[in-house]
Amino acid sequence: MSKRRFGIATAIAAVVLAGLAAIAVAATGGPKTDVVKASFTATRQSSKQKTCTGQDGAYVEARETFKGTITGDPRLTGDVFVRTHALVNTTTGVGTSEGHFWIKQTGGGRTLAAGSFQGVGTQGNTLEGFATASLAGFRGARLWANFTSTTSAGGSQISGSLGGGDGSNTAVIQLKGCHGPAQHPSNPVHPAKPPKK
Repeated sequence: MSKRRFGIATAIAAVVLAGLAAIAVAATGGPKTDVVKASFTATRQSSKQKTCTGQDGAYVEARETFKGTITGDPRLTGDVFVRTHALVNTTTGVGTSEGHFWIKQTGGGRTLAAGSFQGVGTQGNTLEGFATASLAGFRGARLWANFTSTTSAGGSQISGSLGGGDGSNTAVIQLKGCHGPAQHPSNPVHPAKPPKK
């Protein structure tokens, strides 16, 4: 398997970190929506993979972890950890990824956000998808994110942006619903702890 083909699995891992995002935060005074932006880079920490032949070509299935930094909106700035499960057709360069991510204060501080993502990878090194997360410190705080990310040629590093500001790549932080955070239509469950490394 070529480095480029394996790289798509890495790119897929980054899904959680780039694109349109929204955060719902409980607050008195009714709902509020803030447009936010952040950029990230992360390096692969571990990888377990296997290959097989599918009905439409060769496949690689990878379970990987990544660690890096994310900067931008203060609520989304710190160290970022990603755990992903990717399945990619190495013949066509098309695949999928799903997993979880955490944003922590720089240097191993408290968790700022924890969420999950799903995405579709194309072109061998590009990933697009959707992520949701809960924010710490704000009762009912929520992140909603369309994202795009790319991977390095060797497949060991991912980079991207969270909220580019245009119609297809916007990020927002949103404060509560009209009936309060408990009545929000979506309440995803996230793992309690990020990877140790």
